[in-house]
Amino acid sequence: MILTDKQANVLDVIIKANTGGSFCDLDEVIQRVFYATNKPSIQFIIRNLIGKGLIEKKATQKRRSRRRIILSATKRGYEFASRKRTEIPEAMKRVLVSEI
Repeated sequence: MILTDKQANVLDVIIKANTGGSFCDLDEVIQRVFYATNKPSIQFIIRNLIGKGLIEKKATQKRRSRRRIILSATKRGYEFASRKRTEIPEAMKRVLVSEI
């Protein structure tokens, strides 16, 4: 499975969650991604990640005086993220082999 840089960043933000250990909501994800974005853009990425089975919507919680949907990674999402961190890109493999 291939993710764009923005999709991978959103997945990482959701996996890292909040400092207190609670899961993120949509507005918290928007604040933490590495690029400037808006709600419709993040919602599109979240729908895509849900479709791939990497994240899911949890129950709503009252946060900052409003009911907010909580986002969390699925087991598949955690596995995908841990595998991506240990993978060596194909271009890097060629560089490493040519140096030997």
